[in-house]
Amino acid sequence: MKSGQLPGVRQLCYAPAPQAEFDVEVLSFAQLRLMDRGRRRTRPQRPDFHVMALVQSGVGRHTADFIEYPLRERTVVWIRPGVVHRWTDVDDLEGPLLLFAQGFPPAPGPVAHAAGNVFGPACWQLEEDVWELAVRAADHLRHEHAAAVSHPRLASAPVLAHLLSARIHHVLPASGRSVPQPLAHGARRPLSP
Repeated sequence: MKSGQLPGVRQLCYAPAPQAEFDVEVLSFAQLRLMDRGRRRTRPQRPDFHVMALVQSGVGRHTADFIEYPLRERTVVWIRPGVVHRWTDVDDLEGPLLLFAQGFPPAPGPVAHAAGNVFGPACWQLEEDVWELAVRAADHLRHEHAAAVSHPRLASAPVLAHLLSARIHHVLPASGRSVPQPLAHGARRPLSP
């Protein structure tokens, strides 16, 4: 056993498809099920990358750090690197899954801060108005990613990173949207009156 590995937990390394060698990949629950006919997704695994999912339809369950979460429409799941998780029941779910490498969202800002927060929430529900924006942002990212894969001359890692950031920003829990920004080196906070 390698250092840091848990017995019975499969270690997953970020490995995009050869034609999609970016630090972000867009899949769907349907694609996940097709790629995993052996249902390894139902056993504990620990990725070294981020997985973010939007549940557009269906009901199911997900386990992250040994806590089980119910999944239904407008659920956001964020599996951060190093989190032990398993897709307990996703046979009925539809929606996009984003896989992205550590450090891919541009820094600094609330998205990079949320991505680096190892204690951040693993699962939450979105309000309907925010949900619509999140789905549109995910769809835009999916189209941009597909264009980059099929026409490499159109590929732009910065565009993909910014679209990913926009998508994540839309789904952050309300408290995560107003994360205080760190001061630049040497800057001083204004005094309160």
